[in-house]
Amino acid sequence: MKNIQIVIIPGHNENIRHVTINIFLFIGIIIILVLFLLFSTVFIIQNFTATKHISQISALRRENTRLREYKSDFEKRYEQLGNNYMVMVNYYKQLGNYIYSERMKRNSSANTFTNIDSLNEKLLEIKQMYSMALKTSKNFKHVPSIPPVNGRILFKFGNQYDPFTNRTTHFNGITVTTSNGAHVKAAAAGKIVSIEILPREGLTVIIRHSKHFSTKYGHLMLTKVHVGDYVKKGNIIGKSGETGRTIGPSLYYEIDYNGQPVDPEVFIKSYLKKDFYSFFNA
Repeated sequence: MKNIQIVIIPGHNENIRHVTINIFLFIGIIIILVLFLLFSTVFIIQNFTATKHISQISALRRENTRLREYKSDFEKRYEQLGNNYMVMVNYYKQLGNYIYSERMKRNSSANTFTNIDSLNEKLLEIKQMYSMALKTSKNFKHVPSIPPVNGRILFKFGNQYDPFTNRTTHFNGITVTTSNGAHVKAAAAGKIVSIEILPREGLTVIIRHSKHFSTKYGHLMLTKVHVGDYVKKGNIIGKSGETGRTIGPSLYYEIDYNGQPVDPEVFIKSYLKKDFYSFFNA
C-alpha cells in the first residue's frame, strides 16, 4: 500500500471528499513537522540561555565597572591619606619633637587599610589632629623645640665635672660641641632681650619667647641680631665660637621655664647626635 486515503466529511449536505496522499510524502511531512518542532524547541531553549548569559555578562560588566571605580577611588584616597599623614607628621615635628611621639612613628609604619571606610576614618582622624594643631600652633611656636645647632653633647644638664675648677658643678644648660662658625638658630620665636659677654658663657644672646620660656645661647663668636629684634623659630641669631670658658668650638644652650632652668634634652633629645662620651667609647 503506497497511498493513504483521507476522507473529509463536511457538514450540512455537502458531498464527501476523498483525498489520496502518497505514504512516503505523508511520512516526509510528519518528519519535517517533527524536525521543525524539535529545532524550534532547541532554538527557543538556546535563545533563552543566551539571553540569560547576556544578562549575566551585563551584570558582570556593571560589577567590573563598579569595582574599577572603587579601586580608583581607593587608590586616590590612599594617596591622599599618605600625603595628609606626612603633612601632619612634618607639622608636628615643626611644633615640637616632644609632642611627636614614638607612638605616632610606629602607627605610621603599621597602618593597613582594607576598605574605603577605614580610609575615611583615618582621614577624619588626621583632619581632627590637624585642626587641633592649628588651634595650638600659635602657642607652640613660642616653645623651644628645635636644636639650635647640630653637634654632640659635651656637658649635660645638672651636676657635671667641671674641668676648669676640677670639681663637680651644676650646669643650668648643656654644652654642644660643633664646628667653629656653625650657624646658631633660635629654638623658638621670641624677642632678643639681651646680648652680653659673660665670664663663663662668653658672648651670649638671651631670647624671651613667652611669659613662660626664655633661652640662652653662649660661646658665640658673633651675633646677627640686636636687642629688641623679633626672631622666628629657626632664624639664625649668630655663629658658634670659643668665647668664655670652653675647650673648643661649642654652644652653651639653656632653657628657662618660669624662671627656672630645665633640661634642654627633654625638648631636643632625638635631634642631637649621641652623647659625646658614648661617641668615644663606641
